[in-house]
Amino acid sequence: MMRGIGPQRPLFEEDGAFSWLCTEAELEKTGSCVRQKNEITAVFSYGITATVLATLLMGSTVDFLGPRIGAFLAECCVAVGLVCLAVASKDASAFYYIGAVMLGAVATAPMLAAFSISTLFEGSAGTVTSLISGTFDASSAAFLIAAKIFTAASISLRAGLLGYAALVLVGVGALVLFAYPRKVFTAPSPTSASTGGDGGELVAPVEGDVRGGEGGEGVTRSTSEAETGLIVMERGEGEKKAQSEEGETEASPRVVTNISSDSPSSKIRTLGTILISWRFLLFSIFWVIIYLRFSFYLATVSQQVDAMGMAELADGFNLVLPFGCLSVPIFGAVLDRFGIPTAGLVLNILGVTSSALALVGVGWVQWAHFVLFSCYRSALFAFFYCWLGLNFGYQFLGLLAGVVSLAGGLIQFANPSVNEWVNAEDALSRYQVVNWVFLCLGLLSFGYVGVLFWESGRERSSRNVQG
Repeated sequence: MMRGIGPQRPLFEEDGAFSWLCTEAELEKTGSCVRQKNEITAVFSYGITATVLATLLMGSTVDFLGPRIGAFLAECCVAVGLVCLAVASKDASAFYYIGAVMLGAVATAPMLAAFSISTLFEGSAGTVTSLISGTFDASSAAFLIAAKIFTAASISLRAGLLGYAALVLVGVGALVLFAYPRKVFTAPSPTSASTGGDGGELVAPVEGDVRGGEGGEGVTRSTSEAETGLIVMERGEGEKKAQSEEGETEASPRVVTNISSDSPSSKIRTLGTILISWRFLLFSIFWVIIYLRFSFYLATVSQQVDAMGMAELADGFNLVLPFGCLSVPIFGAVLDRFGIPTAGLVLNILGVTSSALALVGVGWVQWAHFVLFSCYRSALFAFFYCWLGLNFGYQFLGLLAGVVSLAGGLIQFANPSVNEWVNAEDALSRYQVVNWVFLCLGLLSFGYVGVLFWESGRERSSRNVQG
């Protein structure tokens, strides 16, 4: 939901959120209320910050407890958050913040659970991951549709939020009814299955599923594997055979997984090695720089175009933003065809060009900026999750994404204060100063892109030497 911040803002402004902060003199003079806009910006800034900070918690939940438990917790929090926003008022304005934070905190859980699907598509992981991310980006269009429906049917925002909360609770009920209890089966003992004997004790019941081909062959997946590590099974070349005392029997399907070991200590060592690697640290710095600019502009776009004297363009931005997902297949193809370094170069060019266009107070230039920013937004998340998945696998994807996002989230707490400083006087000039800072940071980020190309070249040379 927090990715739809742009389309949501007009809904809350029209519903009168924080309208008690406005004075008649200000409304008559400017036709708008700066304090109201600042307060709504602060609400959604904290919501976006919660999205970033809670990614560590929700990602760890999905990684270690499984997507079903993650989805259950997320849906419950969404329902509570929607109710908080619905009951918020002048005397209970804190519920605006509570609702936004709860919605933002669980925003990434369903998406993180879906990324491991990309391991099924060898050679197209970048495209599949990008498409999953783009689908979540497109969800912000739901608020544009909701605004039209609410207006046409004279439905208040409060009624709409409560109705959506009821729909979410139906989803929680469906999850409980159909996802639990899982089937429990009893697998035959290895001795009985391999020798064809008629006896043998049965092993303890195992939760999970069995996949097998003809002749009763199969592989049993435990609950922890089914929940936290996607296992791709394929037949080895030439239908590999194994010799046994009973004669020649077909070997079990080869198991390909990103789980290095079932040992908890081994997993902790693997995770620790990743977290202290210079590759991960450099990527974290790169992400914080680009995400800081992205999140600030997303939270203040309506105020920036208003300061330029083009307030009507804010609705245009809300309309263009969801369609950035249409660029995702192209960006995914770049990832798969040309690799991470080229994709990083394309991403940074989009970001720097977008920052430069944000400085120009001309209508058609701002429209071009909206289009580029929308593409940049979609490519940003696609690159983020693809980079983590392709470099470190998907076993710890949620946790690693949370660690990287944590740094960006802490910096995000400064956004409301910066926005208040900008609007204190001569907002246009101060917004320009902020945008110039972000443009310079974007130019510095090309240094990281150079590191990506250097790494890629070194790995290619190493493979050539070994070959």
